[in-house]
Amino acid sequence: LRAAVIADSFVGVLWPERSTQQSTMWLMRQFQICTTSLLDNHMLERCRNGTMSLGEVWMEAMEMFPQVSFATITSKVDNVQIMFEQAFEITSTLSLPGLMMTPAQFYTGVNRYLEAYHGHFNFMSFLVDGSQHTFLDQECFYTATPLGAEIASASQPLLMNW
Repeated sequence: LRAAVIADSFVGVLWPERSTQQSTMWLMRQFQICTTSLLDNHMLERCRNGTMSLGEVWMEAMEMFPQVSFATITSKVDNVQIMFEQAFEITSTLSLPGLMMTPAQFYTGVNRYLEAYHGHFNFMSFLVDGSQHTFLDQECFYTATPLGAEIASASQPLLMNW
């Protein structure tokens, strides 16, 4: 029996990068993550000290469960993830730069996260050009390639076969 964890259209990009830690800690306090048993002792200490990142939680899970495959499916400029981050930043930390995050800045953040995750042998990603949000529950699951959600190409892998 093999297990897999698939993040469909969630990367967790926080913007601007210089205030990522402030945004992360706001989330951790809101959801009381630093007081739960969801994290191991090392990560709990980092959470309480305000030095933990969202990406580290994901990577810690990859390390703790090497027999599990972890995957991310996302669009390069996922419009819902961008709007969520903009709304989150203005309502949580009152960050005007976060509210103004552009698709290009989002894509930069996605690449930074994916680059870090690809350092783990049990991680893989499927990155789709465009702004599509979610794939597994959509018709485009059958047509998506790296070129786009509705752009099938004989030279590109289909998401459904990945």
